[in-house]
Amino acid sequence: MNAAIRAFRELQAQGLIRAFALGGASALVFYTEPVLTYDLDFFVIIDASPESLVSLQPIYQYFERKGYQVSGEQVQIGDAPVQVLVAYNPLVEEAVRNAIELPFNGETAPVLSPEYLLAIALQTNRHKDRERARLLWQQASLDENRLNDILTRHGLMEQWNQLRSQM
Repeated sequence: MNAAIRAFRELQAQGLIRAFALGGASALVFYTEPVLTYDLDFFVIIDASPESLVSLQPIYQYFERKGYQVSGEQVQIGDAPVQVLVAYNPLVEEAVRNAIELPFNGETAPVLSPEYLLAIALQTNRHKDRERARLLWQQASLDENRLNDILTRHGLMEQWNQLRSQM
């Protein structure tokens, strides 16, 4: 993962992305027991007008020039398959902007906070996401005031209350 973090820092230094953070199941390992995942999910914020289509082509071209293997939506960086995901809505953008730098193998990595991971899981609302939200609630050190603020501002409090009633 260190090679991937360095590659994304290079993308940021080159101006191809404004910000990035590790998210998805790969971010859970910082807060909970590990869950099965096959790739690293990096959420990125790129400069684009809201009404324009977003292209990841410049990012993939940069990775290819650096010698990384690009296959479809995945990039092989070191021994880690990586997926680049554009911060696709206000919640995810806010989560990336508020990522926490956490230590990993002698370096630091920007990682989505557990409160944002839980909110995104609720918003995505697949079965595996609801399970991740439960896992975060049970195992992560959550700031409940911060979580409630995020959930309220993004209209997710009803889903959260419903999920909690099932736990």
